[in-house]
Amino acid sequence: FRGIPRENFLNAHGVMGKIIKLEPPNFMIADRDGVEKIILITDKTDIKRFRDTIKSVDLKLDDFINVIGAPNDKAQIEAKFIRVLPPPPDFSTATGTPIATDTKPQ
Repeated sequence: FRGIPRENFLNAHGVMGKIIKLEPPNFMIADRDGVEKIILITDKTDIKRFRDTIKSVDLKLDDFINVIGAPNDKAQIEAKFIRVLPPPPDFSTATGTPIATDTKPQ
């Protein structure tokens, strides 16, 4: 990264998971390890479904999202950017936990 000024990098915290609770302007997601994170949406949060810009009211339970933001003093992640994506194949949409992909017989 030589020659790239440090101020061009976003000081960010990221998390990926499934929405398990909606209470605007907050919602909660469960990550791959089942750890629950509270996400705060502000008027500056950019939300995309693939390439389309959407509003926070378009988010729904079980959406799989990637969040980039910064933690605040209330242990929430203040979202700067949210992208709604399809869940990865090894992510359980029922529990928010990984599905075992090892199918070898015991």
